[in-house]
Amino acid sequence: MPLSKHGLVLWLAPLVLSFHSANTALGSLLTFYVPQSELGTVIGLSVATMPLSSILGVQAAGHIFKRHGFAAVPLSAAGFLAAAAAILFTCNFLPPENPQEEE
Repeated sequence: MPLSKHGLVLWLAPLVLSFHSANTALGSLLTFYVPQSELGTVIGLSVATMPLSSILGVQAAGHIFKRHGFAAVPLSAAGFLAAAAAILFTCNFLPPENPQEEE
């Protein structure tokens, strides 16, 4: 842990890099799996919801941290990811096995 508060900014660098890497990978997957006719709509929705998810994620983490302590934040995130994965598998919202390739 850094001795000064200014050193805490350096701890954000891996978080920022991983966030932007995940967004880039998500955009690439969207262009791979979505048909050409729906590509603009899907990417537009994706780009429009990214700021909203960033705001709501910070608010939710702050609320969980305030009520339950630091250890609950990563555990809650893991629980949300597990619940989302269960919903995806249960409702069969998985991407097709053979995505449409460009002709």
